[in-house]
Amino acid sequence: MALTKQAAGEKNLHSDKSIRARWINPRRKRFWAIVVVLLYTLLGFIAVPAFVKSNIVRLIQDDLGRTAHIEKVEFNPYVLSLKVQGFEMDDTDGVRLVAFEEFFVNFQLSSLFRWAWTFHEFRLAGSYFLFERFEIDDTRLSRIASDIAALDPDSNTENKNGGGLPRLLIFNLILSNGRGELKDNIPATPVSLPIGPIDISIQEFNSLPDRYGQQSVNIMLPNNASLHWEGSLSLAPFDSEGELVLKGSHLDNIIAYLEAILPLDSIAAKLSSRFHYRIYTEPDGGLAAQIDGLEIELDEVAISGLSPKTDFLAVQKLSLHGGKLRYPEQTLQFKSLRIHEPRLATWLSENGVLSMNQLVPAAPGETGQMTENDFSWQVSIDELIIENAKLDLEDQSVSPSAQAGLNGIQVKLNGLSNREGEEFPLNLSGNFERGGSFRLEGKLALLPEFSLAGKLSAHAAPLAIAEPYVQQHANILIDAGTLDSEMEFVIPANMQWSAGGSIQIPGMEINDALENKRLVGWEMMDIDRFDLNMGDGSLHISRLLLEQPFARIVVFEDLNTNLSKLEVEKEKLAENAASDPMNLIMAVFVSITVNGFFRSVPALAFRHSYHQVERHHIYHCNRQYRAGYR
Repeated sequence: MALTKQAAGEKNLHSDKSIRARWINPRRKRFWAIVVVLLYTLLGFIAVPAFVKSNIVRLIQDDLGRTAHIEKVEFNPYVLSLKVQGFEMDDTDGVRLVAFEEFFVNFQLSSLFRWAWTFHEFRLAGSYFLFERFEIDDTRLSRIASDIAALDPDSNTENKNGGGLPRLLIFNLILSNGRGELKDNIPATPVSLPIGPIDISIQEFNSLPDRYGQQSVNIMLPNNASLHWEGSLSLAPFDSEGELVLKGSHLDNIIAYLEAILPLDSIAAKLSSRFHYRIYTEPDGGLAAQIDGLEIELDEVAISGLSPKTDFLAVQKLSLHGGKLRYPEQTLQFKSLRIHEPRLATWLSENGVLSMNQLVPAAPGETGQMTENDFSWQVSIDELIIENAKLDLEDQSVSPSAQAGLNGIQVKLNGLSNREGEEFPLNLSGNFERGGSFRLEGKLALLPEFSLAGKLSAHAAPLAIAEPYVQQHANILIDAGTLDSEMEFVIPANMQWSAGGSIQIPGMEINDALENKRLVGWEMMDIDRFDLNMGDGSLHISRLLLEQPFARIVVFEDLNTNLSKLEVEKEKLAENAASDPMNLIMAVFVSITVNGFFRSVPALAFRHSYHQVERHHIYHCNRQYRAGYR
């Protein structure tokens, strides 16, 4: 028994010596293989992480002059993966520039066979970046680029003269839960826009010839807005195709850029858009772009500003449908543009300047005329529709100011484009705020000059709208009276417009503003046909019919009449002469022709006062007569 145990012990000792002789013998190759594996393991798991961590921090601090911090670095030498956790880099002023919670990259040995840098996975989680602009060409990023370029000036020349992109293949490129901040200090009111979370997933991101990768990008924007981009991408040659969707992006920050050039105080709107695109490199090296199915929507638009400050524009919804863009052909076409419930408030100042002119300040030397070279793109909209619009007008050039409102405005314009010589069918209708309606059908031209021709009709349009202008000449009140008219008109490029048609004015009542007594009136005025020409200053009336006309005339002791007392003082009349549209109209008439004048059952109230004795006469005439004068 003892001999057996001794024999077994000698056998084990011999076995141990045999193993040591085989594996731990420096004379054998397997020993050095073990040493290499152990060294590779130690270097990979211990030395490489320490080297990477210290060198990245030192490089950023010594070469870029910025501070960096890394919590942990892990490297697996057997799967060739690198993991960096808790990275943060601050700018020279201590502001955080870049940070991430975890960076992971997995290198593939198949790079040797593909002759390209190949990675199975490239993942960045919990990242943060700051982009801040100080001047047009001065940003935090440009400052870092300048510092890098200063380290090796010769590398810039080599890069400019170097070849194309390095051969690269990343099977899975993932950015998850990223965030960022965009700051712009150029506007008078600095802009700050936080974005995130940002999620990006790209399969087979590469620079290999004619090999496409698939990408998906989701970015959350402020106020629950979002941006989604999905499609394919090839870098050699560049070719990308896909779909982009933007939802509910608030445009409040735009005011920071517009307030420097326009008198605006605030802009509120939500922008949504979607389209399918393709951007690619043509055989000659040029860049081409195609966009189809372009949809753009602006919701809850509200703009305030001008001087004095006013909420002058509001739009419930503006939508562009069926857009198509082609480049380098430089064409942009939409099937329709719809504007729903717009409201515009505008006015003429005391100097007769339209308030909206504040939004189009003329540049020095600007002629105001557009030529073909000013805008080379061809833009067209098949159908423009404005629904239920409201327009508030005020003319402050007269005293008291004139106010008018239009509502329920409907506009339809077909075939709108910026091609010269084109005419576009126009349909316009609406209601007057004080009652009555109007309708216009015609053709509109915009380039090279504005012109408009068509038919205009009005029904029960209140003449009280014109009262402030009439009061610049006489102290009267238009208490009643409406206008019905059917006419044809032409507004040529030289603005010497002309019109012709019929006019009916029923129920006219004009009162003396000083005594508040009835002054002039009639049951009906009917102009069978009129022709007005602003070019030669002529007005031709074929027939004028008055039914139940009335006029009150008073002669006082000094032989003046009540009509002379109604006349506005000459000084006030001179002040308003420049801005009064009635003066402008009457000044051009050098010829007035009335072929026929009819009146039926007239009444004339006549009173004269001598020595405090008043006598009243009312004359009635049941016959009609016709008079012509030129």
